[in-house]
Amino acid sequence: MSCEKYEQMISPYVDDELSDKEKEELEQHIKDCDKCREELQAITFMRNIMSNSEQKLVTPPSKMKRRIYHHIYRDLLIMFAGLVIIISMVSISGGLAQLLLFSRIPVGVRTLFIAGIILLICGLIVLLYDIFIDMFKILKKNK
Repeated sequence: MSCEKYEQMISPYVDDELSDKEKEELEQHIKDCDKCREELQAITFMRNIMSNSEQKLVTPPSKMKRRIYHHIYRDLLIMFAGLVIIISMVSISGGLAQLLLFSRIPVGVRTLFIAGIILLICGLIVLLYDIFIDMFKILKKNK
């Protein structure tokens, strides 16, 4: 069986809805598969939180915390890169409009135009970095 099949068995396992044979099969798989073991730990953790409402302080497993922070960091990074690209495009378009409409361009407009180009390059580098990191993870996972 593939991990996908085992992942579907994890929730019924936590709810004690699997047959003995299925339980044994899943437990054997979890011994060898880190991904499914983490999934089981996460679901068990969430079920314990929901069933134990009196518990005031909850400390999630460290791997789960790292994954959450990682996703938040990546989302903020992508939003920041998008904002930088938007600001740079406004700056570049203003500079181009000045170039086309007037023969003499003020120094401030020239500075904003150059800053816009630099910001655009920086934003694109951040987005490309994120894309390459994703591709690397996919390639590494497929090995």
